[in-house]
Amino acid sequence: NFVDNTHNHDDSYASIDTQHTHDNKVVLDGITNEKVSSWDSKSEFSGNYNDLQNLPVIPSIDGLTSKEYVDKKIDEMIINIKDYGATGSGIYDDTNAFKAAMTYIDRIGGGKVVIPTGTYLISEMLYLPSNLTIECHEKAIIKRDGDGAIAINGLVGGIYEEPYSANSNIKIIGGIWDGNTNRQENGYNMFNFCKGENFTILNATFKDYSGGHVFDISGCKHVLIDGCNFIGFRPTTDREFAEAIQISEHTEAGAPGCFGTYDYSISEDIVIQNCYFGSSGTENTYGVNGVGTHGSTYDVYNRNIKIINNTFENAHFAAVRNFKYDDVLISGNTFRNCARAISLSSTSYREEDSNGNLLKCQSPKNCIISNNYIIGSTVNAIYMSGQSYVDETDNSKNHYSFICTF
Repeated sequence: NFVDNTHNHDDSYASIDTQHTHDNKVVLDGITNEKVSSWDSKSEFSGNYNDLQNLPVIPSIDGLTSKEYVDKKIDEMIINIKDYGATGSGIYDDTNAFKAAMTYIDRIGGGKVVIPTGTYLISEMLYLPSNLTIECHEKAIIKRDGDGAIAINGLVGGIYEEPYSANSNIKIIGGIWDGNTNRQENGYNMFNFCKGENFTILNATFKDYSGGHVFDISGCKHVLIDGCNFIGFRPTTDREFAEAIQISEHTEAGAPGCFGTYDYSISEDIVIQNCYFGSSGTENTYGVNGVGTHGSTYDVYNRNIKIINNTFENAHFAAVRNFKYDDVLISGNTFRNCARAISLSSTSYREEDSNGNLLKCQSPKNCIISNNYIIGSTVNAIYMSGQSYVDETDNSKNHYSFICTF
């Protein structure tokens, strides 16, 4: 890692971590990291697919793995959003056309929706079915024109009891997804992905969101975000910062009002690569905070997260925030003019639970930070903060998590 300047420790930032030590390992070195293009491309599908995709887990179908076979079938079922009444005018509401297209894809078990160039106004949250690809022209603008999220991968209030049982195998390719942040004062997430698997986001731009996240990834696995731009964040009165991509376990506090049993399903096998995080230039917006989380559950760790070959600029809190992840690689990234480039922080001491067990401070585990270029950090380049607890009446309860700063 190359750092061109360092700054004093700022204790005021550490106080923001307000939720929940095991063996911790943080490695900073100069290892060479190969580009990760996807998770295991030959792995088999599992989960709740519609009738078309209820394939046995077998080595191949017509010479293809079952995943490749599913992708091939989806690519053969293509519809154009304008055939469902969308205007792309930027004047008329195109929500009903998108709803109709999603309903059709859901009914036939999967397919691809093509979005031609134009500006499409979406005033209500869209329900994304399983086995869906949305492929947008590079100049297609999908513009949020309502009060909530643009899309979710399950029915609001749906149970989805099993981990990773909500709608899955969803791809978003291309387009400009505009949060239209100055339309209203409240915060929101642009996309809520909960309790699903196999999400791929490629070569798209996401701009101007406020208060919440672009992607709230809650209890999901096998997620690839590659070649995307995340630009423009507007703070709200109750939240001055939020990550563009939040990766967390599935809890009611983390994903309120969404769907799925809140069973603390973890998020795992997440790759974020070749993306840009920065400013949009829109009035009242700032550079985005890139990847991380700001909440946690005791003894629960989201794991196997790779943040590689990205560029982060002008993050006003932290570009990458590992609050409590396990098995993390942060490598080959460029950080310019961020308050903090990389932040690793621990949860605070919690009171005893109902069984009298002490809930100790907990920290990130097994994090490798390598081959990053950091320039112009205004607070810290790489920051690590811990927590401690001292019980003057019972020394057996004393404990601490790591504390270190660069």
